[in-house]
Amino acid sequence: MTIWDGLLLAAILIIIIIIGFIIRRRLLNLWMDVSEFEVQFYRQIERTMEVYLTHQNLFDDSETKTSFKLLKKYRRYKVRKLFLRQRQDIYSALRNLYSFVEDHDDMAFKPLKSAFRSLQKTRRIYNSKVLLYNQRINIFPTHYLAIKLELEAKEYFG
Repeated sequence: MTIWDGLLLAAILIIIIIIGFIIRRRLLNLWMDVSEFEVQFYRQIERTMEVYLTHQNLFDDSETKTSFKLLKKYRRYKVRKLFLRQRQDIYSALRNLYSFVEDHDDMAFKPLKSAFRSLQKTRRIYNSKVLLYNQRINIFPTHYLAIKLELEAKEYFG
């Protein structure tokens, strides 16, 4: 083995190490980005719940009573700490209430419409970030680095 072979081998190893560090940094940045949007999304659910519960007097339909009962049940909890099924139930209740609100042109319903639209926007952004993140950690060679960094797939909120 000549000195040139040794230098070539060392250069290849250095390039592999540098690429590893770059991929690691990108994965961690992507994880932080997804985590930030996850927190924003669940905070938006909590804010939307509060807006709807504050304006509960605008609803007199028996269909909405079960939705409000569910929202009141989870009002005290941090949405992010609930099980996925419970979070989906809350979202379904909000969507049910929004479908009632959507048919009314009364100005009293404007904050309710705005809150739910904001929730929808936040949910779409969160889901797109989760989709990108989950795809990125499941492809070669980043999958092995994600395992080493203990990065797990995030829950998609459909």
